[in-house]
Amino acid sequence: MTTPTPRPRLYLGLALACLCVFALAGLLVATDSFVVRIDKNISDAAFEYTRYRPTLWDATNWVTDRGVGTAIWVVGTVAVVLVALRREYLRALVGAILLLASRPVSPWMKGQFGRARPDLGEVFNYESFPSGHTYGTAVVYGALALALLRLLHGSRWRWVAAGAAWLFILLMALSRVMVGWHFPSDTVGGASLGLTVGFLWFALADWWDVRKTRRTAKQADVS
Repeated sequence: MTTPTPRPRLYLGLALACLCVFALAGLLVATDSFVVRIDKNISDAAFEYTRYRPTLWDATNWVTDRGVGTAIWVVGTVAVVLVALRREYLRALVGAILLLASRPVSPWMKGQFGRARPDLGEVFNYESFPSGHTYGTAVVYGALALALLRLLHGSRWRWVAAGAAWLFILLMALSRVMVGWHFPSDTVGGASLGLTVGFLWFALADWWDVRKTRRTAKQADVS
């Protein structure tokens, strides 16, 4: 079983990039910028297009229902278990801790922004930004994609498997707009914040691997 080269700087850079996207989306929403007006036009059009097409409506709701509850916990657990199967127990532990610690982040952020949901769905409240379903999906499916890349290292299918996980994040983001529960910027914020968690997981774990390798090399030199 081959081990991928640790790349803590790459993953940390990706985590910071995703965090910057979230910060930018939050700034544009908080300052009532032009994005807010564009958001409303897009969400209205997407909802009107979807609700009069029963097959599309049912498919969209099926996707959106996968972004909460047991489904999310199962996928998150699978991501951690896949890493543990490689006997990388510390990496699996770090992943489990981050996944659990990430859960209250979205509700807290919603309270800070207090953005009203589109007046389209079944519930109208001030918990629109960021999208919790998209955030949770990005956390666990983003982590799953990275775990698959590691598990299938050396296989030509690794990018196909990881791409399918990342694609589902996009489908979740679209579904939340199409069923009338969120604006597009809500899902951009949720996805970028969620992906930050997965990239941070691998940045921390790879940083530890680099430290361990260097420590082993120094001990070998001394002996």
